[in-house]
Amino acid sequence: MLKDTKKNVKKVGKSVVTGYRTFSSEQARKAFVQRSTDYNEKKYKSFSVRLNYGEDDEIIKWLESQDNVNAYLKQLLLNDEEQEEVGK
Repeated sequence: MLKDTKKNVKKVGKSVVTGYRTFSSEQARKAFVQRSTDYNEKKYKSFSVRLNYGEDDEIIKWLESQDNVNAYLKQLLLNDEEQEEVGK
């Protein structure tokens, strides 16, 4: 989710410039952030996992070694689901 923060936002003439986009006004920037937030809330579901450096160090290292953690976890879950259906 995009956060409506003032970090890295500066005015250049009449434009509002963020780290990656230029807006004609602060109001336009806020509208963009709101549209992005609304879109993300409608289209995506997010899950969070908290790992402990001491207890979960091997898991952390393994996940960090993956090229794409998101794709890896999705495939792992699909494989698990497939195995469960085969066992029925």
